[in-house]
Amino acid sequence: MFNRNAMAQLKGLRDELEAQNERTEATVKGTQHRYGFAVTADGREIFIPPDEMLKVLPGDKIAICIRPAKKTEGKQGKAGRTVADIERLVESGLNEFVGRVVQKGKATFVVPDLPNLSRWLFIPPHARNGITAGDLVACALLRHPFKDGKPSAKVLKHLGTAETPGIENQYCAARAALPSEWSDKSAQPLVQAAAQQTPLQDTSRLDLTDLPFVSIDGARTVDIDDAVHAEVTQQGWQLSVAVADPTAYLGEMTELPLWLAERGASVYFHGDVI
Repeated sequence: MFNRNAMAQLKGLRDELEAQNERTEATVKGTQHRYGFAVTADGREIFIPPDEMLKVLPGDKIAICIRPAKKTEGKQGKAGRTVADIERLVESGLNEFVGRVVQKGKATFVVPDLPNLSRWLFIPPHARNGITAGDLVACALLRHPFKDGKPSAKVLKHLGTAETPGIENQYCAARAALPSEWSDKSAQPLVQAAAQQTPLQDTSRLDLTDLPFVSIDGARTVDIDDAVHAEVTQQGWQLSVAVADPTAYLGEMTELPLWLAERGASVYFHGDVI
């Protein structure tokens, strides 16, 4: 029979050892293997075993318990090594992403185009939106793997296939989450504001439309924003630089800086500009 006092002492010892383990929050760092690392605020990288990595995705913020590695944990079981036990998911680091659709039997998966994420995410039938194997898609995380290690995703947009003309531009824009067009909420005020402004009739401006300015932008460019003109005068060369002033057409729009901050800047692709 078990000695109850001995069992109680062992439990107390175990609880005492457990209490000595450090607990902190960390960010998950994935690898091309089944294991990963928990990166703490002070820069330490704590090993996450494969079984624990099934619960999380790269970029997740997690609460961990740092304990000494066991001898049974392979190379990590050497003296002085530590291991992270995941106790809680604080915040998911994955929301939307792009990837390629693959089929395995009757099941459909997406292979995320994300660094250090080597696992496939299941796409349930109701979230496939008519895609087939080989399609390039934009997806969102539907179910986090923390509870049972089984993540799933839903298809937000079908981007095309590898043979779709211009797919490189579209795919890269989606991968970087670049807005490809203005929303109706922001476009309509821009159009209305531009229609109400008449900067060319402003008498305080100098009319230089007779000067043959030259721009290096191509003939198909729709956002020419600078041009130059040079001529010889009695005093020497005179260089004129014309810089676009779009604010003259927009007036005072309080929300415009917010929209511009979201977009950042124009992005130039092969044969296209966003």
